[in-house]
Amino acid sequence: MIKLHIRTLWLWFLVLCLLLQVPQLDSHSHIVEAFDSASGAPVLSVEQNIVAAPGSTIVIPVLLSDGSRFSVAAFKLVFDPSILIFVRKKKGPDVLVGEAIDPGISPPPGEVELVLLSVPVPGTQLTPLLPPGKSILWNVTFRVTDNSAGKVGAINMTDLNFLDMNGRTAMLPMVSSGSIMVKQNILRGDINGDDIVDVQDLLKIIQVLQGVAAMTSIADVNLDGKVDVVDLIRLIQAIVGVDPL
Repeated sequence: MIKLHIRTLWLWFLVLCLLLQVPQLDSHSHIVEAFDSASGAPVLSVEQNIVAAPGSTIVIPVLLSDGSRFSVAAFKLVFDPSILIFVRKKKGPDVLVGEAIDPGISPPPGEVELVLLSVPVPGTQLTPLLPPGKSILWNVTFRVTDNSAGKVGAINMTDLNFLDMNGRTAMLPMVSSGSIMVKQNILRGDINGDDIVDVQDLLKIIQVLQGVAAMTSIADVNLDGKVDVVDLIRLIQAIVGVDPL
């Protein structure tokens, strides 16, 4: 019993450390740091190795580092239509004053156009789309097709068009493409899809709660139809052996 309490306290301490450091620990941080240090260029990225179940709904964040350089960000998100069906798009919570532009036509299967335009305050210059650092530019919702189990597909960004704070063509951000794998009969609590429920799944669900990793049904650990901090607590209970899944 004493050993169990010590293990539980240690795991809670680890989770607290992860929560305090989560801006540096999301799944793209090593990519962004490598690109920025090498070239100084911003990075447009989508999470790699997303795991989802057939027929489920997922929300995929599109991240942009150093979005304070841009007044306009336009590009296409391209994906495998045999795996993903576009449902809707919503500008990210970090967007400062950007106006989402809708082309007014239904996108063809396998792609969706994402356009954000800075809305200037009267009498002032253009306002940056995002604050400095890495931010959530878009949240894009998809439905995973019913017959896609076992499939793996890329998620790419193409046709980039970015304007700087003077309204001129800007240096394009580097692109870090994402990917999705569809799995049947996923182990409950296996948020990262590696067939093991462990501390790595705690890190992944924290990323989901922070909005920097894809929101999937797999993260609904307590099966109440939503993903929140209660799922994190339930996962901790399972990992320390207090209440197995």
